[in-house]
Amino acid sequence: QIEHLHPKIGTPVLVPEPKIVILFINEDVTMKFCFLLLALLLGCSSVKENKTLSGNIHIDVKELKLDNGLTALIVNNPKLPIFSIQLFYKVGGKNEVPGITGASHFLEHMMFKGAKKFGANTMDFIIEGSGGSTNAYTTNDQTVYYENLPSTELEKILDIESDRMENLLLDVEAFNKE
Repeated sequence: QIEHLHPKIGTPVLVPEPKIVILFINEDVTMKFCFLLLALLLGCSSVKENKTLSGNIHIDVKELKLDNGLTALIVNNPKLPIFSIQLFYKVGGKNEVPGITGASHFLEHMMFKGAKKFGANTMDFIIEGSGGSTNAYTTNDQTVYYENLPSTELEKILDIESDRMENLLLDVEAFNKE
């Protein structure tokens, strides 16, 4: 199917499935211009319409709502000996006002300083000692904490997360260092 015929540039031919551009180049057209045009046309039409990968992927997500308002989305994959947990708090930069800007990110850091049951540096020691990893980030509208560990440590991590969610230590010395 020819969509456009231009006497100076050549003849672009657009083939609908997959979208391919073929240029028949006249001698007076520079190669640089042709490569630029080709890159532009291919870049704008490189995805096949009405087809996505999501049609081939099925993830069984179970939703659990607790009485305290916490929502848990759970995906079980018994083939893997690991787990990943992500905790999303609906607070970030947009909740800050002049005078407390950066507070969400500051508290993100304080969440790694310990809690009542699991004191300072205990969390990192347990996670890294089990072969796991942990980190967090803050955006404009959320603060996210995550861990990846062997499945045998799931109960321990849920205990740690519930402790720091409810009993965060705001030690003056750690506070001042941050």
